[in-house]
Amino acid sequence: MNDITVNGEHWWVLLNLRRLPARLTADQTARVIGFQSHDIPLLVRNGMLKPLGAVGKNSVKYFASSDVSQRSGDRKWLDRATRIVSRSRSHSTPEGNQVYREKTQS
Repeated sequence: MNDITVNGEHWWVLLNLRRLPARLTADQTARVIGFQSHDIPLLVRNGMLKPLGAVGKNSVKYFASSDVSQRSGDRKWLDRATRIVSRSRSHSTPEGNQVYREKTQS
């Protein structure tokens, strides 16, 4: 098993809790929904995740565990988020600053 830590704790400790904390960091959110930590800002920019509160651009962002848990079980949401991340990776510049915005269906 990989011994990668998130905020000083083994990531699998979070996934084995009976109940998640009310607020999750971006790293914890990534673990719960099965994405990488660096994918979370992209998902926020594309409206797939909404952080709690009115936080600044460079502030630490927290996410409601109830929202994150719901999304982790939603196949359509996971498919759309995966497409956004995949397309962003394939269309990014060497600096990695290009943002992919998926067209929403009306």
